[in-house]
Amino acid sequence: MELSARQARIIASWWHSGQTSGLCALATSGVIVEGVDHEIETEMRLCETPDQKAQLEALLGFVTEFGERGRVPGWAQLDWSSADEDALERWFKDMVSGR
Repeated sequence: MELSARQARIIASWWHSGQTSGLCALATSGVIVEGVDHEIETEMRLCETPDQKAQLEALLGFVTEFGERGRVPGWAQLDWSSADEDALERWFKDMVSGR
């Protein structure tokens, strides 16, 4: 399942483990650093629900598609509201259930 940049930013913000993590770099500036795929895979092993695993699998697909890259101009303007997060949660639930 393909993610938009905004969806990737939201998911990375949910899963990052602090300011020095690759997922934090992705969430804040769009940077994809070497090893972020391993960070995602580690989180996948620790996740507790199919929804969580689906989020991380989709994010892994995003970073694999784009590969390592630097800061993305305008990334910080990819803003979201609680309504967008609710819609994203529903999308993942639908994706996991096979709808």
